[in-house]
Amino acid sequence: MYYGEVYGPNFPIFIEGDAEPIWRSKKGQEKYPMGRKLKYRTEKNALAGSFWFERMKADHLDDIVKEAKAVVGV
Repeated sequence: MYYGEVYGPNFPIFIEGDAEPIWRSKKGQEKYPMGRKLKYRTEKNALAGSFWFERMKADHLDDIVKEAKAVVGV
């Protein structure tokens, strides 16, 4: 999920009332990149997406540096 790429092979599971299937792979089956991008749900978090740690660092660099300096005592 972190890299934003679908790993599989996967097969669809259809749940009554849902328009979109849930995709699952068989237990114990080796997975590999499928060449498709993940679709992130943004209803609860508008910023949901891949490489979230890098995006967090870019958004909060000043806070990270401030806290690191406080821990070190600078």
